[in-house]
This record gives sequence, structure tokens and C-alpha cells, in this order.
Amino acid sequence: MRHWMTLILISLFSQVAFGQTLDELDAVLGIEEEKTEDVYEKKPKETEKNSAENQNKVEGEIVPKNLGNLGRLAPFQDIAVIQRRYLPKTGRFELFPSLGLVANNAFYWNVILGLRFGYYFTESFGLEANIAFISSSSRKVTDDLESNLSVEISEIVIPKGYYGLDFKWSPVYGKMGLSETTIVPFDMYFLAGGGVTQTNQDTSPFTGHIGTGQIFALSKVAAFRWDLGWYFYSTETREGTISGSFTDMYLSLGVSFFFPEAKYR
Repeated sequence: MRHWMTLILISLFSQVAFGQTLDELDAVLGIEEEKTEDVYEKKPKETEKNSAENQNKVEGEIVPKNLGNLGRLAPFQDIAVIQRRYLPKTGRFELFPSLGLVANNAFYWNVILGLRFGYYFTESFGLEANIAFISSSSRKVTDDLESNLSVEISEIVIPKGYYGLDFKWSPVYGKMGLSETTIVPFDMYFLAGGGVTQTNQDTSPFTGHIGTGQIFALSKVAAFRWDLGWYFYSTETREGTISGSFTDMYLSLGVSFFFPEAKYR
């Protein structure tokens, strides 16, 4: 009998203890669940809007999703823009009528009526034919030499015309400001070639030519141009009494015309 009573008491106490253990475990778990819920409740939920904004942030800078947000960009740095020439020339012809003078002749006024006709293989390289007609008149110093010192001025060699062909190289181009209101594109070129100079001594010596100049674009069809050239030749006088080497410096101004119409700019 006592054994049965002992077994019953042990069974009751075990159930109470087990029930308390489960209740304590539930309480612990409940607390942990509340803590876990608190943690998740405090963490902001990521919406589609926040996700898109986060994707548009790069190292603290905001990257705009459209052109309307370009004003929010950080300033650009170390950016260089290289543009093509304003006045296109590749595959085009140039016609350059000009007026000028022989700038280094101390004895005669020499007025030049010139005509150049060129073709450009590329923007930088081309060929140009050069024709010049020169009208001369004596300066006062020349008249004084003839009248006062009886110097035979007919022995002075002066050019009467030039015909030649030049290789043209245009390596420099850019833009310049004019009166703070206008931007003028320009090209700078160099010439080298040769031809024939007709002189007042009835001679036509071979002539070497080098030159330089600039073209200031007025439009894609027309441009203002100046040209400075040096012409080297050797000849003798009509009577054969004087011979030597001569250098004439031509300065020419005019307007160039380009054709056909440029369709690739």
C-alpha cells in the first residue's frame, strides 16, 4: 500500500515540475519572440522607392535617373572636348582671288593681282595652283637715281608675273575671340612648291616658293584669307651685265570660296 502511495506522489510531483518547466520555457520563448518582433518592427522596411534611390547612389553622389536631375551632379573635372574643324575641306575645291604687293622691293611699287585654285585630299593636305600678275611703278627714290645720278634703272630686276604649283599643309586650327562678341574659327597653313617667275628682263627663271597664311571662316562656303610667300630665283639682266639671286616677298589678301557644298557637317 505504501509503495502505491509513494508511486502516486512521485508521479504528481513530476507532472507539476514538468508543467512549470514548460511554462517557464514558454515564457522565455515568448520574451524572445517579443524581442525578435521588436527588432523587426524597428528595422525600416525597404520599399521599391527606397531601393531605387539606393541604386542611384554611388559613393555618396546621387546619380540622376533622367535629364531633369542633371543639376544634382557633382562638377565635371578634367574634361577636354575636341571638335572637328568648323570649315570642312576634304574633297572640296578652293578658289582664292586676291590683291597684294611685293613687300620687300625698295625701288618699285608692285601691285599683285592673284588667283589660287586648290583641292584638298584631306582636312590637312592639298595641292594649289598659283597665278600672279604684277604691275609695277617706280618709287621716288628710283626716279631720283635716274635723274640725278644717271643710274640706269632698266637694269633693276623686278617680277612681272608668277605661275606655279604648291603642296599645302594645314596642321593648325582653332578659334579666336573678336571684340568679346564673336568667335571666329581659323586654319593656319604652310606652302612649299615651285614655278616660274617672269621678269622685266625678258627672263623666266625657275622659282622656289615657301609660304604661310591663315584662313578665317566666315561660313562653310567663304573665308577671309591672308598669305605671305617668299619666292627665290636667279637671273641676269637683259644685257647680261648683272646677274644674281633674288628674293621677292608677296603679301596677299582676299576671300576664299569653297565648293561643292559640304554635306558631312
